[in-house]
Amino acid sequence: MDRWLVSSVAVLISNLVLTLATRAEVAVQSSAHSVVAGSAVAAGRADEPVGSLWLRRLPKDAAQHARRKELARRYRQAGANPEFLDRMVGGDVEGALKELRRQAQTGDPAAINLYGDFAYWNCFLHRTPEQLDSYAATQLQESNSLPPADGEWFRTAFMDDIAFDKSVAAACSGAVNVDEAFDMVDERAKQGDAASLYLASMTVSKMVDGQRLLRAAAIAGSPDAQFEIAFIVLGGHQPELLGTGPDALDLGDLLRQSAERIPQAEGNLAECEFHGCVGAGIAADPAAGIRTALSAAEHGFFEALVDIGPHVSPSLLDPTDLEAWKLIQASVGLQCGESWSNVQAMKATLAALSAPAVAAVTRQRAEQLWVRYGAGLGC
Repeated sequence: MDRWLVSSVAVLISNLVLTLATRAEVAVQSSAHSVVAGSAVAAGRADEPVGSLWLRRLPKDAAQHARRKELARRYRQAGANPEFLDRMVGGDVEGALKELRRQAQTGDPAAINLYGDFAYWNCFLHRTPEQLDSYAATQLQESNSLPPADGEWFRTAFMDDIAFDKSVAAACSGAVNVDEAFDMVDERAKQGDAASLYLASMTVSKMVDGQRLLRAAAIAGSPDAQFEIAFIVLGGHQPELLGTGPDALDLGDLLRQSAERIPQAEGNLAECEFHGCVGAGIAADPAAGIRTALSAAEHGFFEALVDIGPHVSPSLLDPTDLEAWKLIQASVGLQCGESWSNVQAMKATLAALSAPAVAAVTRQRAEQLWVRYGAGLGC
């Protein structure tokens, strides 16, 4: 079967970030030892339990918890069972994928979509061990510019992620047949399955076929397809994705529908509400934009609030709340992997968490918000 040998740059970059970047979905159990966020190595204090806003785990433990959260975020909604996640996090990647393939071969719809999704993002689009080694060498060299204790923590967590990525690449060779996975997805797509239609839109060889399948997936209710169309068209590209006439898709509806399931879509909706998106039929309503941006932050997507927050009056958003959410964003990045995806991100996070200019009232407000939302945000 002919498949794309080269995908779009945007999709490839998205994959490269995926395994080392953000994780945000379900709460996990805390470890017994920790490192104070933004500081040198220290033992956890009795008055600040591990998993709190200000503490980070020991690096290998942090990497494992972050990995579990990313896998759960990506695959639990696709129907992955706890055993699959446990085996993946525990290091039996090949065994987990062989069992997933076996389930998919029986015709199980959830297993087929999970198998196809994993095959696409991790086996079809993937970094080779040589690419991983090259990236790691650069980051390890740059990590010498971090404070010694933080540099040691970064290197250990970072290399644990690199080792996991290599184990995934090896498991792809031994347990995954990409063409088989794509064929299974194609068959499910022909039956109108929304998730399969979305996956199939990424694996066909002709753009026009990809657009047709992506549109069909959005109509069938795939939030990923709905958000992708909204994101592309709002960016000024491929307006034909919406169609014409009585069957035309409504851009605003696509964004609102996907925002119910995808925090990033919710953040994009907030931006549209705040600034106005004429093409989506969304009039500027700063108060609505702030409400939606706060909701997106509560669900793990902070960027919209951080972007529009400085431009609103205190009557719409308390400046203390904005700064508190920035602290939470930094803490989540450190707990869940974004901050150790590269040295510059680590530096920015450490600076945010340890900045002497952060007022005590801001830290107190961040703690209050963390009590309410931290279980769903942290790792």
